[in-house]
Amino acid sequence: MGAANPQSDRRSFENILCMFTCMFVLVISFMLSSQVMASITVTVSGPAGRVEQSLPDEGGEFDLNLRLNKNSVNKITVTAEDDRGNKTSQELAITQVSLDSIVVSKVTTERLSVEEVEQLVNDGVIDLDDPENYNVSTFNIVLTIKKQPVKISLPIPMPKNDPTGFERIRLKFGDDGSGRPKPPPVQVVVFEDFVPATPGHPPISIPGVIVIEGNIRSLKEFFNVRFLLMNTSGIFTLKDVKANLEFPDGGLTSILPADGVASFGDILPGTSDQPGQVEKEFIIRGDEIGIRDVRVNFGGLVTGPGIEDPIPFNGSALSEVEVKGPPTFSVRVTHPDYVEAGVPYDLTVEITNTGELPAMYASLELDVGADAQLAHCKLNESGDPECEYVTGGETRSLGHIMPGSTVSESFTVVPATSGEISSCVGASDQNITLQVIVGDIGCMVGHFRPEVGVPPGIPTVNVLPGPNATGISTESAVTAFFSESMKLETITTGQGGSFNVYDEAGNLIPGQIRISTLFQGTANEKTVAIWQVNDGVTNRLAPNAEYTVVITQSCQDLEGNGLFNQWSSTFTTTGSGLDDHTAPTLTLSVEPPVNPNLVIPGEIVSIN
Repeated sequence: MGAANPQSDRRSFENILCMFTCMFVLVISFMLSSQVMASITVTVSGPAGRVEQSLPDEGGEFDLNLRLNKNSVNKITVTAEDDRGNKTSQELAITQVSLDSIVVSKVTTERLSVEEVEQLVNDGVIDLDDPENYNVSTFNIVLTIKKQPVKISLPIPMPKNDPTGFERIRLKFGDDGSGRPKPPPVQVVVFEDFVPATPGHPPISIPGVIVIEGNIRSLKEFFNVRFLLMNTSGIFTLKDVKANLEFPDGGLTSILPADGVASFGDILPGTSDQPGQVEKEFIIRGDEIGIRDVRVNFGGLVTGPGIEDPIPFNGSALSEVEVKGPPTFSVRVTHPDYVEAGVPYDLTVEITNTGELPAMYASLELDVGADAQLAHCKLNESGDPECEYVTGGETRSLGHIMPGSTVSESFTVVPATSGEISSCVGASDQNITLQVIVGDIGCMVGHFRPEVGVPPGIPTVNVLPGPNATGISTESAVTAFFSESMKLETITTGQGGSFNVYDEAGNLIPGQIRISTLFQGTANEKTVAIWQVNDGVTNRLAPNAEYTVVITQSCQDLEGNGLFNQWSSTFTTTGSGLDDHTAPTLTLSVEPPVNPNLVIPGEIVSIN
């Protein structure tokens, strides 16, 4: 709530200084010239009081301070009288204007409820198709499929063998039964074999990779700003009054009116008990977390009795809103621990709103890439699945997720390779607590680095394993999730490359890069670059070792913009069996709706 600070280019007075010129003094002297000279008393009286001043016999200038009534036309009488009773008088009117007691303002702000937001959506004020109206909370997961020897195809010409039976047939030589026989028909038979390896080493293999990205969209917070202007003057009218919003700290957007300017028209006079008043409502959107100032600037003209030329006025009122940002979510992703090429499986995502605010008009956008793809499958007459692959990801509407509520969605995934899931890493935005269930292997999860000050259109990147991650499998890939589509030729590895991994001694690790595209063909299309060890020996990272990932600004988007910042992070691998030196990690959380800071005696608490 704020009060107005009205100002004007004309001064308003509590007291007025009355100054009369020598001309008036001469008139007094002329009027009294026929009399014997005597001392003169000048009296100035008005509705708020009376003052006087004595002048010498010959007259002269006078100055007096006379109190005036606020916001009214004050009729003033000036009288000059000598000590013999001779006098003369003149009247004048002085209009006193005190803007601080004419214009009174009050501003209040309030977060809109679900019902109020729904009404604004129905009225077309809030556009559900505008991406700027949503918070987006992202999580990424990278799964590695256990290494299997890589087979290659070898086409070999072989004689074609027709099926044989018990019938005796006569062989002919040539067309006329003589000469050299015709060569039998030839068919090409494809044999599969493993890539040969260096003696003493197992067959060379590159692990399969499944990448997953999920985006939880929820409507941003909306607030109403009610601004009340009151006229308590009693006689003056406020004309052509307008007000506009200003956001000194940024982080807010005006929705209604779109330009943030409201017209109040004329505000008729009233009293302090029953003021003339007009109220206007603004709708604003919270874009950035924090306590944000809202300033309402207003102005207009004061007109009324005694005011020949309208008096401009202006002022401001200040309030604030608290933008809390997207709700906090607990996201639990369940994935099988073994996949078979071409055989569809279910990927389940369970989302719980663990925050204080509802996630309104929420949706889940999900895509899968690299060695797996989303699909829509149904069983044919033979009971076998027939699948149609999905390009661009899938979006599921979740409605309003109220605090403490849980929603669940299942997606059908078809893998391109077979094997056990041997490693899992994940990361998410700060407001998501991510849990990935893949059999009993566990999943190392963390949070993305906060991105601050990134200009629009400039690409960024997040990398898994995340910064300072420990306990990473030696089979894990290093995966870069770019924020948009990139020029593939700018993503390279090796000496002078833009995406490299180094050991503790700073040695470049030989590797290869695979490219996958998520949300292809949509506004959210982005490039994922997957780096894997390719040393031709084990194709594994070393156990219990620290590695550094460097992605330079040489990586460019389709418009030629380099990364906002160079990426550099470290992670540490784990060993197996007796060679495992990594301490286990344990994360506990109290599941909603229980508040861990306010547990009632006897209340049952679920620990996740």
